Amino acid sequence: MGGMGNFNEKGCFGRNGKYGNESPAGPALVRLHASFPLGLLPSDPCARVMNGDLFLREPQPLQRWELPAVLLVTVLGGILRLWSIGDVPPGLWYDEAIIGLGVLKILREPGLPIFFMLQGHAEEPLFYYLNVPGVLIGGANGLSLRVTSAIIGTLTVPAVWWSARQFLDPKRALLAAIIFAGMRWHVHFSRLSFRTLLSPIACALITGFLARAVRSWRKSDLIAAGALTGLGLYTYLSMRLYVIIAALSLLTGWWIMRACPIRRLALWAAAAAMVFLPLGIDYIVHPEHFSARQGEVTENMSAGLVAKQVRDIALMPAFRGDHVGKHNVPGSPRFLQTYVLGSDVEDAHARWIDASRSREGAPDRHGTGLPVFDLLTGMVFYVGVVLVIAAAIRREWPAIHLLLWLTIGSLASVLSFGAPNMLRLLYLAPVAAMILACAAEWIARRTGMKPRVQLSLLVAFSVWFVAGESYRYFQLWPKHPAVWGEFNSAFAEAAQTLRTQSDAPSTIVVPEYILNAPTFEFESDVIRERLRGDASDEIPAEAWWLAPAPPWPGLKSLPQPAVPILELRDRNGETWARVFETKENGPE
Repeated sequence: MGGMGNFNEKGCFGRNGKYGNESPAGPALVRLHASFPLGLLPSDPCARVMNGDLFLREPQPLQRWELPAVLLVTVLGGILRLWSIGDVPPGLWYDEAIIGLGVLKILREPGLPIFFMLQGHAEEPLFYYLNVPGVLIGGANGLSLRVTSAIIGTLTVPAVWWSARQFLDPKRALLAAIIFAGMRWHVHFSRLSFRTLLSPIACALITGFLARAVRSWRKSDLIAAGALTGLGLYTYLSMRLYVIIAALSLLTGWWIMRACPIRRLALWAAAAAMVFLPLGIDYIVHPEHFSARQGEVTENMSAGLVAKQVRDIALMPAFRGDHVGKHNVPGSPRFLQTYVLGSDVEDAHARWIDASRSREGAPDRHGTGLPVFDLLTGMVFYVGVVLVIAAAIRREWPAIHLLLWLTIGSLASVLSFGAPNMLRLLYLAPVAAMILACAAEWIARRTGMKPRVQLSLLVAFSVWFVAGESYRYFQLWPKHPAVWGEFNSAFAEAAQTLRTQSDAPSTIVVPEYILNAPTFEFESDVIRERLRGDASDEIPAEAWWLAPAPPWPGLKSLPQPAVPILELRDRNGETWARVFETKENGPE
């Protein structure tokens, strides 16, 4: 082993000629080196790439330019998540409104629920509590919820950079942050009030502390990684899979390094268990809280369907996408939607459905939206997956962790209906950004050009990627004909219109199915005491009446004479409802 060099106190090859006696990482690197062919480890892993050319064994010192650059990228991420947030997306979807109703329950009812069962939905609590300040400041409306989401999404950008910085060089880590900041996948869900939004930041932070723990086996890093793993279970259902990912990753790191007694890993498990304990007790007392949503998303699965969904998720980067308009640009598959807009998409989608019916009898309802990336970027991502697999074969821990994250994490959609489901897989967005950054930098370096030219290529790629993603999200997606209806825009806009009318009477009559819809209920909270269902027996002669037009179900009855005073229009400018006024003595 004499030709291996010496270790400094941090467990890296150093220039001081000393062996790091106090750091368990020193002997770990000796054992790790002994398990590899000679020459694979660099002579200074504190400053060079480990075991190939993707991952660092030790983070490089912070460069002077890094924090200002990360701040700029975070500002870019914030702009993309807050720009025109009152209009894109429109409306307020059912699930978002349930979050709002849960927040109102926290504010108005005694006690602090550890779990929420609203409208038959079993949901973890953390996202509800994080929305409390927004509703207190901005009131009970969709904008308050979505601004909170935009803030969380923006904060995820530096979290992804910090996580990547634990095992990528500064250039790759910053590129990963840029990609993540502009990624349409995460930008979209940062503008919606869905619990899944907390999963990427949780995964990024856990990954960062796991990388630190595997490198040094410090107790503080193991405890932090464990505590965050336990906290992740308060965010979203998919995070149950990330517990498996973290556990396997930590065990793999210990097996490779053998730098500490295996019992030290119990610190991670104990910290996770302690944080999870209150929710775990609730699951024991109320087992339906644990199994309700899980049973809903995994029912009616067969081996054939699972195989098909594995295929669709594997094609997700470049060839297939989520068909749900709340998650993605719906419609024609493959590449068509990258280049066409508005009515062209609608016409093309109609032609595709007709062709599909003529061949198979029914269109494929799954996997027909825009892929996660455009075709070229998707190909670069596939290159990155190959690079990560190769590094994992060489037993590089970061590659093994990213591969576990990508594969086991995909089960959230493989084992549930409607794959690929971009909502359930949102916690894969950070790992996708990291893999794509590694691949782009690797390709630039393989050109053999001068470093400045390589840097220019990466800058051009970043600009092109963010611009393309922004175009697809802010220009293409809002114009799709399915989007307005996907977000319950009619109910949201009806409530918004009624609550802003200063001359409205003390009674407003609304059809029961609209009155009891979560979207309308939350958005109309400030005027809730003035609302009556159309089946109510306590309606005074002087009132306003919300009357939907066909094909919407109308009012059960509308007293006459009634004078129309307002019209509500859909995205095509067509009237979908009118507001009528009735007076005790008839119209004046």
